[in-house]
Amino acid sequence: MEKQSIYLRKVLQSDIKLIFEWANDKDARNNSFKTKEITWAEHETWFENTLKDLKTRHYILCYNGNDIGQIRIKIEEENQGKISYSIDKAYRGLGFGKIILQLCENALLEEFKDFYLYADVKKSNITSQRIFKTLGYNESIENDVFKYNKKASKIAVFAPAPPPLYQIIFLTNNKNSLLLFEWIKSRCDNVLLYSDTLDINILNNIKPKLIISYNYSSIIKFDTLKYAKDIGARIINMHISLLPWNKGSNPNFWSFIKNTPKGVSIHELDSSIDGGKIIYQKEVFFDENKESLTSSYEKLQNIIIKLFQEHWDEIISGHYILKEQHSNGSYHDLKMYNDFLNGRVIDFNKNIIDLKRELEFS
Repeated sequence: MEKQSIYLRKVLQSDIKLIFEWANDKDARNNSFKTKEITWAEHETWFENTLKDLKTRHYILCYNGNDIGQIRIKIEEENQGKISYSIDKAYRGLGFGKIILQLCENALLEEFKDFYLYADVKKSNITSQRIFKTLGYNESIENDVFKYNKKASKIAVFAPAPPPLYQIIFLTNNKNSLLLFEWIKSRCDNVLLYSDTLDINILNNIKPKLIISYNYSSIIKFDTLKYAKDIGARIINMHISLLPWNKGSNPNFWSFIKNTPKGVSIHELDSSIDGGKIIYQKEVFFDENKESLTSSYEKLQNIIIKLFQEHWDEIISGHYILKEQHSNGSYHDLKMYNDFLNGRVIDFNKNIIDLKRELEFS
């Protein structure tokens, strides 16, 4: 591997503005356990302290003369450190997350005979979870925090090949979507799993033909939707409600609370929330004396996956008939959910009829 191709260099004083911009990137803040935007004054103090800290190793990933990411190791014991890393949004989806971790292991073993690494990853950051698993990290879960650890080892690192022309981008922030991802991957090799914000950069890098959103929390902006259309990329969303009923968040909960039709929908994604044209739908009926929020949610997930699989050939080819959503329906956001509960804690495993009675009288 030639140094001028891809390598790590130490962070310098002159990198202060670049690190600040990366730290306040929207996805970097969302993936952090401290999501509040960082002020310049806070950053200046932190950066100066980090540069002087003998127990911090801070590197920038360079690729073909460009600074494209950063990785920081906070040494908490003699030969153990905690990982924090990020990749510039213009280079995401191209394999650099894996490379920066590999190069960091090599750099640490130039300094230490043995070194142990660990990282904490948010439940919603599916991309990082898979990178750590791919690199042989041990995984455990504590209070919805995904924890990874391994002993560092020397790894041969190669500059990435030209960006692959992925046919499909699979967007998700929930591990329960991975069953469908693996099913698609078994039928189509060029599928990218992605959990950060979809934007023009990633579309320009990947140039997909199909984008599938399933349990994905980010709102895709209008300019990204327009660019996708311009390059011929279709975007579809999988939603566990019988649209147009219960658009937005917590659709299963609201379908029972408001006594609306229940089901699953696969639809085209447009600039409205869950408002695009219907591709496939299936109505579902539940016995509220036997079902809970948990059991009904799991059944809806299984049904929407099966519906997708049954129509895979049409979905991948785009040969399906679109149907407009009728004007009636409902929408709920997270604030409405929190306001309705008003601090009440609900048992998701309680049968629906008892839960509704409890909420009505509490």
